[in-house]
Amino acid sequence: MVDQAELISKVLVLDDDDHAQQRVKQFCDASKLVCVKANASNVLSVLKTNVDLGAIFLSETYRVDDEPALAFAEEIHTIRPELPIFLRREAYGNLDDLDDRQRRLFTAGYTLGEIDAIKSVLDETIFSLVYPNA
Repeated sequence: MVDQAELISKVLVLDDDDHAQQRVKQFCDASKLVCVKANASNVLSVLKTNVDLGAIFLSETYRVDDEPALAFAEEIHTIRPELPIFLRREAYGNLDDLDDRQRRLFTAGYTLGEIDAIKSVLDETIFSLVYPNA
């Protein structure tokens, strides 16, 4: 009998809020995700060198070189279009207030209070793929 390997995926967390980072980490731990953090100064190199990332958790307040998160998401999408991006919002748990171009950059939006609502989307986007043996 062959033991079934447990699927675990790495996700990049781009958030400057310590409380939010802790809550996202708790969610990731419960969802079998390993959080990778990066400083704003090296986030692009992390994106280019970590080919085994499964997704990105981006705060809408995160800034890289004074570039707002929504603009930075476009850069992320250009570098790694295959990665789902989950946008942590302050006021809305959805993407309805974004224009169509911005909305297409993100897989889902969430607030800290409603982070568990994206679990099914995570399962569909990260854990629905066929992975090689551990």
